[in-house]
Amino acid sequence: MFGYSFLAFTAYNIIQPLTRSKFISSLGAANLPYLILVSGFLIGILMLGYMRLYSALPRRWALPIIQAGMAGMMFVFWLLFQTKQEWVSVGFYIWGLILGILLISQFWTLANDVYDARQAKRLFGLIGGGACLGGAVGAMITATRVEALGSNNLLLISAATLAVCVGLVLKIVRLPHAGDHLEVMDERGVGGREALRLLIESRHIRVLAGVVGFAALGAAIVDQQLSMAAEATRADGDAIARLLAQVTVYLSLAGFVVQVALTSRIHRSFGIVVALLLLPIGLGASATVILLSGALWAVAGARVLDTTLRYSLDKTTREVLFLPLPADLRFRAKPFIDVTMDRFAKAAAAVLILALIHPSGFGLDWQQLSFASLFVTAGWVAMAVVAWREYLRAFRASIVSREIAPATIRTDVADAATIEALVDELSRPDERAVLYAIDLLDALDRRNLVTPLLLQHASPRVRAKALRVMATFGSPIASRWIPTIERMVQDEDVDVRAAALHALAGFSHEDAAVLLRRHLDDVEPRVSVTAAIALANSGR
Repeated sequence: MFGYSFLAFTAYNIIQPLTRSKFISSLGAANLPYLILVSGFLIGILMLGYMRLYSALPRRWALPIIQAGMAGMMFVFWLLFQTKQEWVSVGFYIWGLILGILLISQFWTLANDVYDARQAKRLFGLIGGGACLGGAVGAMITATRVEALGSNNLLLISAATLAVCVGLVLKIVRLPHAGDHLEVMDERGVGGREALRLLIESRHIRVLAGVVGFAALGAAIVDQQLSMAAEATRADGDAIARLLAQVTVYLSLAGFVVQVALTSRIHRSFGIVVALLLLPIGLGASATVILLSGALWAVAGARVLDTTLRYSLDKTTREVLFLPLPADLRFRAKPFIDVTMDRFAKAAAAVLILALIHPSGFGLDWQQLSFASLFVTAGWVAMAVVAWREYLRAFRASIVSREIAPATIRTDVADAATIEALVDELSRPDERAVLYAIDLLDALDRRNLVTPLLLQHASPRVRAKALRVMATFGSPIASRWIPTIERMVQDEDVDVRAAALHALAGFSHEDAAVLLRRHLDDVEPRVSVTAAIALANSGR
């Protein structure tokens, strides 16, 4: 899966700078907003056709068949560019947008089919890192070879890379059970009426939609600035492609570092509110630098900062914001917010940018567009603060109503306020509240916060659950309770006795084998079987 993500995004980032550079050299950066407006509508139609095609193909083999077709499309565009028709660059730009959507959705759809929730939390950071590294390699190929090979020939290299990726996908879907339940990701989200109803009924969803909308608006302005600056400072299409590819190299490498090394630390150390504010504050700071310097490196740095944080820290933070929603609502609302709301915001941004840069409008140049970024920053910061407060309110309410299903949580990211609320629940006398808090801490990989004091809880279900969770990690604090756990082997409840045997075996106490052997003849079958299994696994 790491190789799949690496090769897929290597292929994509070889052509991603070319899609924009070819359009700019043919029709000019000022016409990009028009294409963004049209592409949102066209992509919706094309994605509908894609989903119907996917459903018509054999489920296990649909993904490699379509990816082979995607590699073939690269060769088709290579042929079309030989005609030197301007419309080809328009089609190629839209194809690049579709390719990015497909590669992301295909990869994560297959990943969710291959891995269960616990494996996902352990491995998604690693296999997702392959996408960042592949993006950097692909962009580096374009940055270093575009002027020597020509932009058209890079399409063939991208096609060959994607063909190798198809071979890996074939290997993955042949694995037992992989691809048996594979479903195409529905990019449409919920229907229009249901989306409107969700927005009206749920304040939480309205706030999430607002955060996504401001993020898309800020990114669209920075993208337009970079396109206009590249057109003004570079002589031809290949030179523009080289500049855009260099920017992509830096943003891919920075995204990998932020995702792997910083995202979890920022959430744990500073919380959701800081993670939400970093991107809008970065947008405002970079806009100020652009206005003061008027340098190309400033707008390139703004693009790197925006994309780095948007697809790593900001995206992960938005996943956390979805956590308080019930599972069924989350699965229905998420495609609408992530896809439909994002496209709507980009269309609104295109209209705004046209009004700002058109001669009959404000007539702003790429440097002056930063004034718009400053206005967006102000609104975005306000929305981020509202989102943080709404998240805390909704999360506390969801704990009371038990709306979060621990088995559906596929991330281990949670800020200090979230964890504090769950730890508080552990001290409640209500059995259901404590069990629910333990399950959520376990799902969020915070098992070390399950206090050993719960071993003395009045509820046998709580005692057994606490023992099972404590057995999965060998903290020094938990190991101090071994004498208590030994006494719990004689507990009145069968589940507690079995869990105590598991815990003793997990802590590898020197007398564990002797203790387990004594219970091979226990009158409770579950305890004797547990003792036998623990002994067999211990090698003693």
